[in-house]
Amino acid sequence: MRLAARTSAAAGVILMQHMPSRNIISSRHWRLLGVRLLAGLTTIRRIGIVPRLSASFIAVAVLAIAANFLAGHSYIMQITRIEQAAPAAPPQPPPQQLPIPQVTAPISIEAALDYSRALQRFSVAVWQRSAADAAADAEFGTAIAALTQAASHLSNTVVKADNKLAREVLSRTKEEAESARALIQLADERHRVLNEYREHLDQLGQNMKSALDGSFKMFGRFIARQYLLQLDLNLQKVRARLEDAIATDAAPASLLTLAASEHEFSATLDANRSSLERVQGREWLRLSSNEFAALVAHRESLQQSYDVYGERRIKLTQLMTEGAVLAEESLASLQTARQGAAPKVRDATAPPTAAASPLPFSLSLSLSAPAPETTTVTRSDAGPYALIARISIAVISLVFIISLLTVLSIVRPVRRLVDAAAKLAAGDTHIRVARGGMRELDQLAGSFNQMARHLELAGEASRSYQAHLQADVAARTEELRQLAERDPLTQLPNRRYGLLLMEQALAEARSRASYVGVCFLDLDNFKSINDSLGHVFGDQVLAKVAVRLLEVSSSFGHAVRLGGDEFLVIYTDARSSEDIYLAGSRLVQAFHSSIQIEQRELMASISCGVSVFPLHGGTCAELLSSADAALFRAKAMGRNQASLYTADLLQSVSENFSIDQRLRRAIERDEFELVFQPEVCVGSLRVSMVEALLRWRQPDGRLASPAEFLAVGEASGFIAEIDDWVLNAALRAASAWRRGAWPEARVAINVSSRQLLDVSFALRLKDILAQHHLPTDSIEIELTETVLQTGPATIRTLHALKAEGFAIALDDFGTGYSSLTSLAQLPLSRVKLDRSLIEGHGSDGRRAAIARTTIMLCEQLQLQVTAEGIENSEQLGWLLDHDSIYVQGYLISPPLRFGAVEGALDIIHQQMALHVLNVQAPAPGETTPRDLIPFIGSSTAM
Repeated sequence: MRLAARTSAAAGVILMQHMPSRNIISSRHWRLLGVRLLAGLTTIRRIGIVPRLSASFIAVAVLAIAANFLAGHSYIMQITRIEQAAPAAPPQPPPQQLPIPQVTAPISIEAALDYSRALQRFSVAVWQRSAADAAADAEFGTAIAALTQAASHLSNTVVKADNKLAREVLSRTKEEAESARALIQLADERHRVLNEYREHLDQLGQNMKSALDGSFKMFGRFIARQYLLQLDLNLQKVRARLEDAIATDAAPASLLTLAASEHEFSATLDANRSSLERVQGREWLRLSSNEFAALVAHRESLQQSYDVYGERRIKLTQLMTEGAVLAEESLASLQTARQGAAPKVRDATAPPTAAASPLPFSLSLSLSAPAPETTTVTRSDAGPYALIARISIAVISLVFIISLLTVLSIVRPVRRLVDAAAKLAAGDTHIRVARGGMRELDQLAGSFNQMARHLELAGEASRSYQAHLQADVAARTEELRQLAERDPLTQLPNRRYGLLLMEQALAEARSRASYVGVCFLDLDNFKSINDSLGHVFGDQVLAKVAVRLLEVSSSFGHAVRLGGDEFLVIYTDARSSEDIYLAGSRLVQAFHSSIQIEQRELMASISCGVSVFPLHGGTCAELLSSADAALFRAKAMGRNQASLYTADLLQSVSENFSIDQRLRRAIERDEFELVFQPEVCVGSLRVSMVEALLRWRQPDGRLASPAEFLAVGEASGFIAEIDDWVLNAALRAASAWRRGAWPEARVAINVSSRQLLDVSFALRLKDILAQHHLPTDSIEIELTETVLQTGPATIRTLHALKAEGFAIALDDFGTGYSSLTSLAQLPLSRVKLDRSLIEGHGSDGRRAAIARTTIMLCEQLQLQVTAEGIENSEQLGWLLDHDSIYVQGYLISPPLRFGAVEGALDIIHQQMALHVLNVQAPAPGETTPRDLIPFIGSSTAM
């Protein structure tokens, strides 16, 4: 800034010295200017970029000011000659206002003005009313009345001047009013369609909201299905496009955009229609589809109404334009009539009337004569230009010097910074940059030195951190090694490390000629613990089991967790196989006491399979396989015990494998067959229903009972296909009987817990009934008490089946531990007493009492009772006191094939009557009903 001030002062001195004399700048003045400039340049090195550029701009400004100052003090002399072109004709004066003649007939131009104003008011009222402004109704009516009155007035005024024009004014006004009413009617219809479109859109939005409300919501977001979210997004787009259409007055482009958004919604709805019907229901899908169809119909109606509305609007605009033209023609007719009528001259000094003023839509032009052309000829004195040239040279030199010094002040520090940055990048954190140069670059050098210092400190910290990191890596490596060898939940050796321990034990046993025991352990019913108490609690159970196993096995071997609820105990350096088996028994007995978890006592038992090296295998894989086979037998024997491997276990495993393989092809080969055992009502002695029993035809022609193969099917998971086959075959038989001689036929079908766990079982059952045209009372679902172990989900399924009208029977009642609980929890229709209660009726008084009490209890609970296993007349005799009871067994009838059931109905009825007579009044020597059994069995029994 000091340099700029000095430069300005020097320039001012030069101007003050030369302005009075008008002489050229002397050499003394140039020396003075140079001295002052050099004095300023001594301090320019430390000045920043902004002051330097400011000095340059100030110097240029001084040059401009000096030039203007010299021009203002006549240093530039002008000689101006004005040359005029040929003079134009003088302008004509405006026409004088002629006196308006007064005629006898009243001719008023004001009528045309009133009509123009009424037409303008009518136009505004029409546009306001067509925008659905209810408050504009009154104004619209008033505007029509005013327009009609003004047109009538104008017609009466113009009629004498132009009778045809007067009639056209009235006709045009009437047409404008009718067209305006039609336009408003179309506008109201458009708004009605638009409101109905919005109502259908809101209803569709409510349907989507109800669907989304059924989803989870977390942190303000719905968690649901993807297609629901996409449908909601498409619906929001339709709503946004609707607002755009309203804002643009339903323009065609906005309606096309709205139609495109509707198409996106329709495409998403159609693509996910089956999923929506399954999840949201058919009624929701039907309502949404109907609302969307109404939405599309109203948008199409809106588009059609827009086309008609646009045509009406253009027509009305044309009519109003023609009305304005008629107003001008009426004014012209009135003016013509005024000038042509016989005037009654009024006083010329009177002011002009308002009628002389032009209409608002009239156009007037005012012309004026062109101004004379002037030519300026300037002649300048060349002397003062030398002074301005010298000042310009001085200013340019100053700007050049400032620019040169600026470049030098930038290049040298930048080079130093570049060199230092290269050394710093090479790793030399001790480098420092010399300070100097421009202020900004000097500050940058200071920042660079500070950064280099920080990098030096950071390098020292990094080396220290690297040393600590190496120590942490070593510690982490040791932790990873522990994780690779230990189970993170139980801290026992994992499967991989356990196999290494077994290999080491086998190697030592070979060298010492000793024994190694492998105890394969499995926690009994651990799935029930997880399902009922949760996986977190299950993990705590596994941790407690591991602690107890470690306590027992630490004296003779290693405890290993294989995975899940499976553990392995390795008995190292054993003296005999008996010691190993006793160790397995000790492991089982260790869990006879309860486990304490979260102030809760839990009884958890284990099953153990034991194999011995070298008796049962020479490798880890062989010993594990043998121990696994022994564990399978321990499970089959009732769990909570230890089993030592024997050679016959391999044969059992092989047989089970063979059964599993043949069982998977049994349906394809049509080897399954259903037989039906009748159930007879004691009161009517008639067959009320038959129980469907599954048989498997073997290659030798023998029929295997379910007890021989169902366990293998359940273990392999093939039981689901078997259950479906039984269900379809039984319902086909019921359908055939109902169409034949037994229209009230009913079939009892055994249902496994796996079927009840399937959420689609009820729907699939109803579909099969519909295929065979059977009602729900044509079948009875039989289940065992084991379904109670599957949890509340199964009970909910049973309640759903009961609500649909299906009868539910509890089979083998009296064999489990939760029989009375079953009666309370399950929605039963029938209880089937197990044959064990019936067999001991004559010899075991306790069983008889239990059976009678159960029958009385079921009668009080309004449950039907079926007694299974009726083999003789004594068993039947004590049941005859209960008319409502049903009986089933070989005394009544053995299982029958499908074709023999209808023919045996009457025979069974006759046999039941003979049994009853025989029980109530036995006669010696009379043919007993049992003599009829071979007759039935010879043709129908299996």
